[in-house]
Formats: sequence, C-alpha cells, structure tokens
Amino acid sequence: MSAWWIGKRTINGAHAAFSWYFRNFQNNWESTYFNFNEDILCDMIEKAKGTGIDTFVLDDGWFGVRNSDTTGLGDWFVNQAKLPGGLKNVIKKCHECGMKFGIWIEPEMISEDSQLYQEHPDWCIRMPELPPCKSRHQLVLDFSNPKVVGYIKECIE
Repeated sequence: MSAWWIGKRTINGAHAAFSWYFRNFQNNWESTYFNFNEDILCDMIEKAKGTGIDTFVLDDGWFGVRNSDTTGLGDWFVNQAKLPGGLKNVIKKCHECGMKFGIWIEPEMISEDSQLYQEHPDWCIRMPELPPCKSRHQLVLDFSNPKVVGYIKECIE
C-alpha cells in the first residue's frame, strides 16, 4: 500500500490528510541534546543531503540561555552564543540541501531560571499562597491571561 493511497483515503466520508505522517525528517535532539552550534547543525544537514530526508528539525536548546533542562525555557529568542547568525544560516543550509526547516517550541512551559519568569512570575499557573507545582524543572504558563497569549504570539510570529 503506497503512502499516496493512505494519504488520499477517506474516513467516514471525509478526506484524511495523513501525508504529514510520511515525512522523512531529521531532528538534532538525540545527536546533540543541548550541545550544538551553527557548524554542527550545518554539518548534520549537509550529511543528510541526498538521503531522502526532506526536513531538518532544530530541537531544544536554540533559544535563551538553554544549556540544560533547567534553564531558559520561555525565552523564545535565539541563543546568539550557539547561533551567532541567528536561524538564518541554518535555514539557508537546509534550503541549499533541498530540505525544509522545522523548529521545536514548547510555548506553554517556562523555567524558573528564565528571563521571562524573572520578569513575570505571576504568569504561571499556581494556587494562591502555595509554591508553584513543577514537573521536569518546568512550570506551566497561564494561557487564560491575555498578556501570556500576546507574548507567545509575538515570539512565534
């Protein structure tokens, strides 16, 4: 059965758009974790050229001061120490190698050791008079707050 047929079939009379499921992508996470820079990423992209990979996904660590899972989450600006050219050069390398570029983001979460938390600790979900509830060194942003939604929207755009 071909991927084309599966992507075009219908479920309950409605078109089922499954073509996204069959993408061939490379994600840098398992190869680099937080330890990468522009040269390492561009080398990975170059090595993937011609292998059938059509998308390169830049995972965690590209933003803020994110060098471990305890820092920087919520600071959705490019880490200039790792990517001094911003995302531009990595995206350009993807396009030169015939690939699309994707990026990982976890907009609903925040680290206490982030610029965003230092400026807006009240933007986290929490019960009054209780310490915030963390999981994996993270807190959850309160998306019922229009200021939170505005900040995230501005960062993503």
